[in-house]
Amino acid sequence: MLQLSAKDSITLGKLFDPEAAPAPSINISNSLPDDPHYSDQELQSLKEIERRAIAAAESSSPNEAFTLLSELIASHPHYASAYNNRAQLRRMLSHSTEDVLADLDLAIGHASPKIAMDPVSSAQARVLKNAYTQRGAVLDTTGKEKEAHSDMEMAARYGSDVARQWLVAKNPYARLCGQMVSEIMKKEIGMQ
Repeated sequence: MLQLSAKDSITLGKLFDPEAAPAPSINISNSLPDDPHYSDQELQSLKEIERRAIAAAESSSPNEAFTLLSELIASHPHYASAYNNRAQLRRMLSHSTEDVLADLDLAIGHASPKIAMDPVSSAQARVLKNAYTQRGAVLDTTGKEKEAHSDMEMAARYGSDVARQWLVAKNPYARLCGQMVSEIMKKEIGMQ
C-alpha cells in the first residue's frame, strides 16, 4: 500500500485546501445585530416578506416572488439578503447578467463591513457567503475566471463548501496532482 510522508501529506493538504493559503481571517461576531441597517423588529417583518417571496418562487410563482422582493428592496434599500435572493430569481427568470451582477454587487456592498477587518454578524456572513458564491458562479459562466476565482475565495472564507469545491476543481496543480495520485493508486492497487 502507498504510504505518504508527513511532508507529502502537508503538501497535498495545501494543494487541495483553498483555506490553507494565508489570508486575512473573517471576523464573525455573534454579539452583533443581524443587520446593522435595521432593528431586530424591522428585520422580523423583512424576513417574513422574504419568506413569502421564497415560498412563491418555490411554488412556481417566480414573477410574484420577484415583485415581492423588488417592493421590499424599494422600501428597504439596504437589506442585503433581498438583493441576493432577487439575483437568484433574476437568474431563474433569465434576466440579463448585468442585472444579476448589479443585485449581487449591492448584496455584497450592504452586507460587508465598512472596514474589511471589522467583524460581521453571522447573518451578514451568510449573505456574503451566498452572494460571493453566486456572483463567482455567474462570473465563471461569462468567462471572467480571475474575478470568479476571487469571489469564490471570499465565499470559501465565509464558509461556502460549493466555493471550496470549485476552487479545488479549478486549481490546475490540484487537478494534476489528483490525476497523478489516482494513477499511482491504480498501479498500487493493481499490483497487489
